Amino acid sequence: MHHNQEVARFAGKQDWDPVTMVWYDVEQNPDISRGIYHWIETVVNMHSLSVAHPRFYKRTAALCVLDGSGQTTEQWSMMGTWPAACNWQELDYTSTDLLTCECTMRYDRAVRSKLDGACVTPPAPVPIVPNCPQV
Repeated sequence: MHHNQEVARFAGKQDWDPVTMVWYDVEQNPDISRGIYHWIETVVNMHSLSVAHPRFYKRTAALCVLDGSGQTTEQWSMMGTWPAACNWQELDYTSTDLLTCECTMRYDRAVRSKLDGACVTPPAPVPIVPNCPQV
């Protein structure tokens, strides 16, 4: 909220930054590239360039963070997820580099969960002591 020459901030409307993911574009099962392209087609009809209603393309996605041994250390549920931008890199037949599929996902909100899927309990608020200056 603007107030004179300052901005006062309040808890409220959260804004979630997009997440960019990169997959190797290998034509195996599951074919990630094919799946992402089909998902994009549910967002925008490429022939008429019309955008679908969000109920047709928004999905709940799970993002798992793995450690070096492949164990899940964090899991996030991302609600209202959809591919906002995708890049299949250059098709350079003179290169021997692996192709990748890079996709930027937008989402409405994310909830961090434990490995069993239960919500993480936020830490208890710090009690306010009367007549004590707050930092």
